[in-house]
Amino acid sequence: MRKEILPLFFIFIATVTGNILADFYPAYSQWLKIIYGICIYMSLLTIPLNRLVNTSVHLYKGVKILYFLILSLGFISITRGIFSENLLKGNKFITLFFNPIFAPIFFLPIFILYNSRLIIEKIFKYTIINVSIICGIIWLHSIDLKIILICSIIFPMVHWRKKTILILFSFVCIYSNFQGVQLLGGGARKLLIVILFAIISYFLTYMLKNKKLIFVFALTVSFLPIVTIYFSFRNNNDSVFNKLETTLSSNKSSAGLRSTDTRTFLYEELAVDLNRNAAWLWGKGSYSWYYSAYFDQSSVINGDSAVRAGIEVTALHYLLRAGIIYLLTLTIFIQLSVYLPLFYSRNKWLVYTGLNLNGFYFNLFLGDFNGFDFTSICVWVFIGINLSKKWLLLDDDVIKRLMNKV
Repeated sequence: MRKEILPLFFIFIATVTGNILADFYPAYSQWLKIIYGICIYMSLLTIPLNRLVNTSVHLYKGVKILYFLILSLGFISITRGIFSENLLKGNKFITLFFNPIFAPIFFLPIFILYNSRLIIEKIFKYTIINVSIICGIIWLHSIDLKIILICSIIFPMVHWRKKTILILFSFVCIYSNFQGVQLLGGGARKLLIVILFAIISYFLTYMLKNKKLIFVFALTVSFLPIVTIYFSFRNNNDSVFNKLETTLSSNKSSAGLRSTDTRTFLYEELAVDLNRNAAWLWGKGSYSWYYSAYFDQSSVINGDSAVRAGIEVTALHYLLRAGIIYLLTLTIFIQLSVYLPLFYSRNKWLVYTGLNLNGFYFNLFLGDFNGFDFTSICVWVFIGINLSKKWLLLDDDVIKRLMNKV
């Protein structure tokens, strides 16, 4: 095995093992954290530094500045977490450094420089193996929705045999995630967004081929989270999620509707906690929690407590850990991966990829994509591709030839 593949291989093994064992053992038990954490740091330690240095040459100066700012802010959050008070269960340092929703999430941006052709080939291979193993060992286990995002991004640039495989496994993922879920519930909502963006992105890029319309769509999506959050806060008893559920669901009772809106109250509770601790700017550190009045008063909490270490909205998770400065820098960085191809790319694939990544950005404000895993690394690899001058200057035929050499 080539050394360049080792980082992806280690985190792939950790992800598959974690998904399989999650059905048999408590989530993130101490020993499972250690095993997963070892794979995370093996992945980080085996990244070829010379490859990263060579790849960084292909980034625009402004992108480089933002990149190092994100890594620096993440390091500050991790350092603050080391000195945080321990109110959570288990060993503090095992949780901080080995639980993938704590310190490890701040290492993910490193992988934007990890975007060679060989890595893209292995992403395709490991994506298929990932789905196959999980479905084979645990029949129709609910599979990470980011796999569908990865399949949709790769789809236009591979030959028809690989397209058939991607379509097949995407249907398996969709079917497994729709089993027994409520329409517009957390998992279904994320899934619908990923599928919708894949279809619209393909239609706009490869069928209509209208750059102005693509730009308008991208710009609309960029502002959608702000508009959605604003109107949900403006009248939280009849939030955007409740209105959607009223339209699409037969269960229209107020109690039923309120139970489906699992996002607005999370924004409210975190805002109250950050205000109380004056932590909006820098967050509360990588080892942090917030107080939830809902779970404190609830008689049925399903393992949750008033002291919550995680939030089921990725943007809020980053806001809690690292503050508004980190979240804004991160979103600007992701948005650059959407708009740079619109203005500088010589190929359609990066424009299409950017539109899909805009769907990922939108999901950050509605869904739970927390964690350091195989699919998260893949998303950051594609963000890196969209920011790379090397990839922006290639035409579609060259990229197709590169991606079909497997």
